Amino acid sequence: MKKLFRTLGIVLASIIGVLVITVVIIFFLGSKKIAASPAVAHDFTAPAPDSVMVAKGEQLASAVSRCTGCHGQGLKGSIVGEESAFGLFVASNLTSGKGGVGGSFSDADWEKAIRHGIEGDGRVLIGMPAEFFSQYSKEDFSALLSYVKQLPPVDNELPKTKPGLIAKIFIGAGLYTPPSLVVDPAMAHAESAPTDSPIEFGKYLTNLAACGECHGAALKGPEYEGPPPGPDLSKTGNLSSWSEADFFRALRTGSTPDGRILDPNMMPWPRFTRMSDAQVSATWAYLGSIN
Repeated sequence: MKKLFRTLGIVLASIIGVLVITVVIIFFLGSKKIAASPAVAHDFTAPAPDSVMVAKGEQLASAVSRCTGCHGQGLKGSIVGEESAFGLFVASNLTSGKGGVGGSFSDADWEKAIRHGIEGDGRVLIGMPAEFFSQYSKEDFSALLSYVKQLPPVDNELPKTKPGLIAKIFIGAGLYTPPSLVVDPAMAHAESAPTDSPIEFGKYLTNLAACGECHGAALKGPEYEGPPPGPDLSKTGNLSSWSEADFFRALRTGSTPDGRILDPNMMPWPRFTRMSDAQVSATWAYLGSIN
């Protein structure tokens, strides 16, 4: 009997040893991925801004891409999440105030950060949804920068994002891939938004709004179980019985055809109230084209 327990102990210790080694390897692989920011081929330079561009950029930032959702009011930055095992996740202060990047970022730095998920110092921006923002056209991105660069300076010094043990294990195991490792660093950017086609324009807008973060890459619901419970937005999904008027009402008032009020913490409809009628209509046209 003692021999049996000794053998079982050796086997158990071996299994634990293999698991520990595997976790350590995955951890270091995750750390390597975070540090391995690819070189971006673009050296973007925005044209001189004017009041029209600034206004357009403000609408894109607040009503479509919802930048304040992470970066806070005035885009002064905020701590998005903090948990010892997962780490510290911070959305930078985008103004030119103390602690902000606005006073030091070049147009190329903004390009790398927003459309490629790479910080000015080369760090991988883990939470920046660059896989969606990479779709920004040059014209709209120029407008966005026109707005961001004229933000009133706000002094708000914040720590850097510091992923923890669990976050690095998730990344190393391939359970989460930082956007900078998804976006093609050499991808060509369209000159302008495809406004001539409602369906294509709607697809463009759903990318700028990062709808796929909650509703899944194909907008047919997330590919995992659990929150956020982004429903299927395809024509055969949760919106199959909705009319375009129902969709407008939901984005304008948060009210659904069955009388529910959408939870603004889960579905940020209050920010979408400032989308233009053309933007909402195009989004509806695109969602109706998804099989």
